[in-house]
This record gives sequence, structure tokens and C-alpha cells, in this order.
Amino acid sequence: MAAVGTWSFSRPAVEKMRCMLLAGQNATDVVETVMAEVEDDADTGRYIVGRGGYPNFKGVVECDAAIMEGVPGRFGAVAALRGIAQPCRVARKVMEKSPHSLLVGDGAEAFAQDLGFTSEANDNMLSHHTATAYREFLEKNQPVSGGHDTIGLIALDLSGNITVGGGCSR
Repeated sequence: MAAVGTWSFSRPAVEKMRCMLLAGQNATDVVETVMAEVEDDADTGRYIVGRGGYPNFKGVVECDAAIMEGVPGRFGAVAALRGIAQPCRVARKVMEKSPHSLLVGDGAEAFAQDLGFTSEANDNMLSHHTATAYREFLEKNQPVSGGHDTIGLIALDLSGNITVGGGCSR
């Protein structure tokens, strides 16, 4: 059993993963569950992940997420997905239900909505911190760095299955 994450803000996620894995949960469920919690938390969003993440050049939060299983070697990802606070959940559905491995932009959003995911207004995706940073960017024309680029989580369950998840926003 192993649980690994990137950056210091993922430490609570890694600890939760460890507990879930020791309780016998499978690696894919563990990665999706914990990553979704990180993505949906505006406090971790300021590190460029999901809700509360930094917006793109036009002020819109667009999220990317991927989930990969070692066995049977499946992969699913979304990119430039707007209005979905937990893009890793959509990425998993791409892996399980789509003939494609990667869906981008409008196609990713349509796929998510077809599966019942609710799209949120951009104002609900921005946090106070990132909205302020975006206004400063417009005034000074200088990019604001959150100091990090993404979150990555790796889980190896008690059966020896490995799953990796990654996500970011911009």
C-alpha cells in the first residue's frame, strides 16, 4: 500500500488516501474521491486546482484532470473544462464510458452535462483570492504565480493495483 502526492498542500489528501487504502478501498476510488475533495475546496484552488483556481487570460476558470489505472491500463482526461468543480470525476467517466481518452472544452462540458454533472457559473469557480489576483493581472499585465502547477496523487491498493490522478486549472 502506498499513497503519494505532490506539494505540501496535498499532505491532508495523502493522509486520507492512506486511511482509505488501509481500509481496503481500491486505488481508483481512492484517487477520485480524494482528488475531488481537493478540487472542490477553494482554499486549495489557489494552488491552481479546480474551484478557486487561477483563471485563464479571459478570467475564466478552465480545469484539466486525468486519471490512469495501471491495470487494465485505462486512461481518461478532460482539458479546458469550464464550470465543473470536480473535473477528476468527469475524467474517470471519460475513462469508463467514452470511446475517447481525452475530451476538451465544449466537448468535455457536453459529455459532463450528458452524464448529469451540473455546470456552475464562473463566479462560483473563482475564489476571492484568485479573483483579486486576476484583477491585479489586468491592472499590471503581469502573471500571478501560485507557486505550484498541479496536483498529482498516486495510490497503490492492497491488491497491488495502482492509479494516478492529476489536475490543474488556468
